[in-house]
Amino acid sequence: MNWKSYLKGMFDIREDMADEQTIRERISDGGKIKGTNMFIIICAIMIASIGLNMNSTAIIIGAMLISPLMGTILAVAYGLYTGDNKMLARSAIGFVFQIVISVTVSTIYFLISPISSETSELLARTSPTVWDIFVAFFGGFAGMVGTTRKDKASNILPGVAIATAIMPPLCTCGYSIATRNMHYLAGAFYLFMINAYFIFFSSIIVLAIEGIKSGFVRGTKKARIAFSRLIIFAIVMTVPAIGIAGNMIANQRQDSNSVTGFETSDVNEVTLAKQASILFPDIKSISVSNTDNYDENGEKTTTDTTVTVYVDRYIQGDELKRLDLWLDSVYNKDVDIIQHLTLLNTEDETETETETETDEETKSDTGEENAVEIISKIK
Repeated sequence: MNWKSYLKGMFDIREDMADEQTIRERISDGGKIKGTNMFIIICAIMIASIGLNMNSTAIIIGAMLISPLMGTILAVAYGLYTGDNKMLARSAIGFVFQIVISVTVSTIYFLISPISSETSELLARTSPTVWDIFVAFFGGFAGMVGTTRKDKASNILPGVAIATAIMPPLCTCGYSIATRNMHYLAGAFYLFMINAYFIFFSSIIVLAIEGIKSGFVRGTKKARIAFSRLIIFAIVMTVPAIGIAGNMIANQRQDSNSVTGFETSDVNEVTLAKQASILFPDIKSISVSNTDNYDENGEKTTTDTTVTVYVDRYIQGDELKRLDLWLDSVYNKDVDIIQHLTLLNTEDETETETETETDEETKSDTGEENAVEIISKIK
């Protein structure tokens, strides 16, 4: 057995390829902007917007399956590669029009929707990474291979539509415009551009591998310049995603050393209160104050931060240790916790106060109502 020929035949994507005329007609039909496609894309946008708003993955997948955006991208790639300027211009204009319609419809939906909260599905479309590039590239590769087969009936295109998720980022753009969140808008549109471009880029590579007649003569200066521009633009599109992925990895490593999973460098009363309410349900309120220390010459030396936590029962043992570790992690400093236990007498409304250190136990045997104030001093 000739293993070289066997392996070559195993990975030969031209084996069951349709003829070029069939491929052209198929891609051209998929990229047409007509009544049916425009009606479907509006329906897909509405379904995807509802899915994002309701945080439903199943609904979002349904919108991906019926969206016609993938066909338009493949038509743009085919028109550019083959030099079919008529198909290229028609598909490119249609693609821009589809984007405008999609963002407009989703913006209108989120403006009238009574629910404006940020769901995890929405937030997932605002921070694209290099992994999204890989998904789009290999998704586009598989999509063009599936489109150029003799037997068009396959599960390749539906799978590609789900994997690459072209539609949800456009809906997230609509949400961002409706809520005036430009940060989310930039991230969502960047994700859409990543998906669209790398599907387009990998589709051109497939057409070249399959030997489809190109509008560029291979080896000529014009062909080299065109391919170089595609590579340069791909690199430019990749750089921000690599940076975002690097930050994600760094945060993940930091979280692996986290005591609670809620540590943050942005320390203020709002963030502390939100985290504390989840980590320590007995905490009723929290306040932060800073005191500057000066030397003999009147120059500032250090700043002491005091975190005052109000609870309705005495915190001790493992729970107290966890509170101490949490504050250590939040401020990246050692925290000395001094507990001031205030006993409120419900009968005569008299008040007494005792002070204890962290390793002391304070108990009330009088049946009085306890209000505990824990002052955590960060030095």
